[in-house]
Amino acid sequence: MSTAYYGRAVPLALRRFAKLPCTLHAASGQCKGAITLPSGLPSGVHVVLLLTRQKHIENADSWLGVRSAWERLLAERGTRVEGEMQMYICCLLPRFWPLRWMWRFRMRHWASLLEEDDHPQVHMVSTTDWSEAFYD
Repeated sequence: MSTAYYGRAVPLALRRFAKLPCTLHAASGQCKGAITLPSGLPSGVHVVLLLTRQKHIENADSWLGVRSAWERLLAERGTRVEGEMQMYICCLLPRFWPLRWMWRFRMRHWASLLEEDDHPQVHMVSTTDWSEAFYD
């Protein structure tokens, strides 16, 4: 499911977005800090992908193109603000700790790939705080 909000009436899906305390990750596996989605995001247009399965990362590659296309379009129109088009890949970690360990190992690999491909506007975040608010 994808939802876009362009400054008019806030869609119902965005009004019900649960507050997720997340941890920012670096390619080295170190934590870079904490952020709360969506209230902790800086102002501007952002793409947030919520991954619940490891195979979902395969679809993130297509969203990288969408993010860069939006950034180019805003630059052509002269409305681009530096650092506005951020992308957050949020991994909803499973409760079962061996699977959680596997996710953290894979996230370290994904973050290093993002650094190698020079995507400074894309951030890997994770959370263990599953919320029932998504399933209302």
